[in-house]
Amino acid sequence: MKIGITGVTGFIGRALAAKARENGHEVIGFTRNKQARLHFVDETRHFGEVVNVSGLDAVCHLAGESVVGLWANEKRRKIRDSRVNGTRAVVEGFQAAAESECPSVLVSSSAVGYYGDRADEELSESSDPGRGFLTEVVEAWEKEARAAEALTPPARVVCVRTGIVLGKGGGAGPLLKTVFKSGVAGRLGSGRQWMPWVHVDDVVGIYLKACEDAAVSGAVNAVTAAVRNRDFTKVAASVARRPAIIPVPACILRTVLGGFAEELLSSKRVVSSSARDFGYAFSQPDLEGALKDVFS
Repeated sequence: MKIGITGVTGFIGRALAAKARENGHEVIGFTRNKQARLHFVDETRHFGEVVNVSGLDAVCHLAGESVVGLWANEKRRKIRDSRVNGTRAVVEGFQAAAESECPSVLVSSSAVGYYGDRADEELSESSDPGRGFLTEVVEAWEKEARAAEALTPPARVVCVRTGIVLGKGGGAGPLLKTVFKSGVAGRLGSGRQWMPWVHVDDVVGIYLKACEDAAVSGAVNAVTAAVRNRDFTKVAASVARRPAIIPVPACILRTVLGGFAEELLSSKRVVSSSARDFGYAFSQPDLEGALKDVFS
């Protein structure tokens, strides 16, 4: 297959490009830098107002502003616009392509922020959306992706709702490594909130499965499991061989991080029913093993 990847220079994008090439696929990487030539893909294309997807078999759309940081108004605008407008540009690229040159599948990044703060409720792909800023962003984001289903020819659309990504050198890894190695880590708020996590290898595996298997469509939770924050903290501290005894009060998080604090304090007990239904076997099923990769 010829697989196009937006956001290819990011942590997941690079890992996806490497695995796709290892599996024998040709990778086309998209970048906003018109002069850039990416050495780790087979071809480089420009990510413009309309994305040139002609001749590709599949597109994995990963580009978007990081949600990490203080959620001031400008940050919120970038988070929303980069996802909604960026996805619209990709779908318009599908629409502009000749019928014989149009990709058959769009695998679009999404997030478990769709579910909002739901306490102990178990959440699958069929669960209703929650409330809050990220929920609104994800709903608009996925709506733009699903517009490709109404094109001629229609594209198969998969929205990958990703949890907290663990792995060496990216995702949540660098922050976790810094905090826990310092010995000042502790639970966040009450520590009762559920944290849905996944290793980068399995995020990549789900994207490739979605590209290759025509039976995969709709929302897919890229989540290995969900654990309570206090339990995640204990395992991470054990792997890092450092104490984790200093809890971070919710009021401090809200003061320092504003709206982003709610994502750290909200509870999402997410399960991946769809991934297991279409036969995906998680390669990193154990939290301790995934965190050992982070701290290695």
